[in-house]
Amino acid sequence: MRPHVQKALAKANENFESAVQPYLNDLKNYCLSLTKSSWDGEDLMQETLIKAYKSWIKKPKQVSKAYFFELHPIHG
Repeated sequence: MRPHVQKALAKANENFESAVQPYLNDLKNYCLSLTKSSWDGEDLMQETLIKAYKSWIKKPKQVSKAYFFELHPIHG
């Protein structure tokens, strides 16, 4: 991969991490409350973050707490 492409991807990943960081605890607690299992809750959280990342990488946007709660796989 070309260095400037690698640098752009690294910056995009860093921006995504910064955007989601404030909501990770709330998302984790919400997923745990839905599944009643720490393993299933963590899986649900990971699936939600993957879905959010795939959407975000196509078109970076403002991230909110409500965005995650609407995105998790139980809702679609």
